[in-house]
Amino acid sequence: VGNQLHWRMQVPQAGNLVVTDIQGKEVLNYQLSATATWVQHEVSNWSKGTYYLTFTGSNGAVLRRKVVKL
Repeated sequence: VGNQLHWRMQVPQAGNLVVTDIQGKEVLNYQLSATATWVQHEVSNWSKGTYYLTFTGSNGAVLRRKVVKL
């Protein structure tokens, strides 16, 4: 992850991107428009560790990923 979180959408889709830390605390809640193809967010103030990204699309589809900030 470094100091920037980059999330590339293969297909533009409205939805909600939520990032939580390993303890379940929400650290980011980001609304994406229907034309969104790229999310970039500064994470230098996040602690080192594991984070979980959950994207919920407007169609109800859910995509989850784990990232580690070193």
